[in-house]
Amino acid sequence: ATRAGLAGLGFPPVADAHPSPGVTGFFPEQPIDAEQLRKRIRERHGMSLAGGQGPWTGKVIRIGHMGYCDAADIIAVIGALELELRTLGFARPLGSGTSAVLESFASE
Repeated sequence: ATRAGLAGLGFPPVADAHPSPGVTGFFPEQPIDAEQLRKRIRERHGMSLAGGQGPWTGKVIRIGHMGYCDAADIIAVIGALELELRTLGFARPLGSGTSAVLESFASE
C-alpha cells in the first residue's frame, strides 16, 4: 500500500525489484530537498521519516512500516506528503496518493 501511494504521487522507489517488507524508500521529485520535506512532515504532522545515507543524503526518504502499522498509518503519511508537496509548490491532485493506498487495500 505504501508503494502504491508513492507511485500515485509519481515517486520512484529505491528498491523496485526487491522491496523490503519493513521500509519503503523513494526518490522525491527534483528539485525537492528530501531533508526539507522530512523536516516539514516532522514539524507539521508529528511523523518521523528516515533520510538517505551517504551519497543519498538529501535525495531519499524512507518510510518505515515495521511492527504495528495499519492502514490509517499509511494513509496518514501519504496524506502528509501530499499536503507538504502542495505547500512546497509541487501540485499534485490532492488524493492521488491516498486514493492509490485505498485502492491497494480494497483489492486485498
